[in-house]
Amino acid sequence: QLGIFGRTLSHNQSLKRARRTSHVQYPSNRCSRVANSMSWYGRVLLHSPVLVKGASAGIIMGTADVIRQRIEKRPWEWQSTAVNALYGAFCVAPFAHYWFLLMERTLPVRMQATFRERLLRTLPKVTVDYCFVGSLMISGFFTTRGLYAGDTLPQIGERLRNNFPAVWKVGLFVWPAAQVINLCFVPLPFRVLFLNLIGLCWNTFLSLRVSHLQLQEWEDKTADPELDRLMLDEVVQKE
Repeated sequence: QLGIFGRTLSHNQSLKRARRTSHVQYPSNRCSRVANSMSWYGRVLLHSPVLVKGASAGIIMGTADVIRQRIEKRPWEWQSTAVNALYGAFCVAPFAHYWFLLMERTLPVRMQATFRERLLRTLPKVTVDYCFVGSLMISGFFTTRGLYAGDTLPQIGERLRNNFPAVWKVGLFVWPAAQVINLCFVPLPFRVLFLNLIGLCWNTFLSLRVSHLQLQEWEDKTADPELDRLMLDEVVQKE
């Protein structure tokens, strides 16, 4: 028994020396902290799924608005950020939570299945998801931002008619591929979180788009046609 203990001790010491002299990177405390955070998030998620997903969506969509304001080099407008965060927390996240549950019950995908089997069962869900839910989320975002800016429903409807097709086509390059990955590989409890992380860039794009359209409409509304004509006549006379 002592001989076995001695050989084991010697083996452990050899491993320690090999780790000190090796160039292999062993997991650091930072990796351990990340793993512990994900484990904590998973436990809280199982206890209060809608609440946790709502909080995550609110933080991410609020961050998207902050990024938009930084890109536009504007002073931080916290009311705008709050509107984005509330829309994510109380509209996007709860709807996405129950929508993913419905899709999983309708066409369940086994994680043990082959990639081909998972893909064949996922493609119909992705098609329905983007055609229905994608359209609904784009319209909801335009409506929410328009109401915050004080626009009337006819103004919001006109903006949607003019810009919805272009935005929807841009989304074709983002959401179908993201949802294939999400539905094929991401466990059900974490799908809304994955959706929100992809949505960080997407919501920044939408915020920029709506902000640009509102600014353009305001400039068109406040423009003076008579002043523009006089300035044009002055330029022509100088030439």
